[in-house]
Amino acid sequence: MEPNHPIYEPTPCKRVLARAGDRDTLEPRYMEPLSTPVTGKLAKAHVEQHVAFLTDPKGALPLGQGKEWLKQFPTNPGVYCIFEGKDLIYSGETGSLKGRMRDLLDTRNHTLRRQLGNTKFGKHPGYRAASSRVKFPDDIEKLLTEFMLTHLKVKASPVPLGRKEIEEKLIDERSPKYNTKGRRGEVSDEARL
Repeated sequence: MEPNHPIYEPTPCKRVLARAGDRDTLEPRYMEPLSTPVTGKLAKAHVEQHVAFLTDPKGALPLGQGKEWLKQFPTNPGVYCIFEGKDLIYSGETGSLKGRMRDLLDTRNHTLRRQLGNTKFGKHPGYRAASSRVKFPDDIEKLLTEFMLTHLKVKASPVPLGRKEIEEKLIDERSPKYNTKGRRGEVSDEARL
């Protein structure tokens, strides 16, 4: 997948003195976008390496909770994949892997958890849909947490640049069951129904 945009590598502002009457002014300068074939190949290789690593369930960690489990994840931005058995069911990108792993077990903070609750426990007596403001009823919350801790695994990779491109490639190629959005801003046909 060739990126649709060149990779920008801004250089630090150079101090350029220009005479403006009797005073000097600073004029910032930036490097022009790189658009050589090598750059496209490097970007493609970068994305493909992360996709290959993340889509292999080997080495995925069982979902956990608590400070000890969270210590395994950096606060860096990155991309993560969630597996149920060997099936990739969700892919996401985040500005903080540690923060997002904490969010996985809070219904109000993660779409995947709400979708799993709807799918797995939608026919449970007393079911009430959750939202970003309201959790499921307590008994469903407990069953959902137990299900997630027992059946789900996560694999993450710190990615300082290009994480949205990696996430989009994962979704395009693997179509994880619970990703309801396609490319940024598009909603899948399944999510519209």
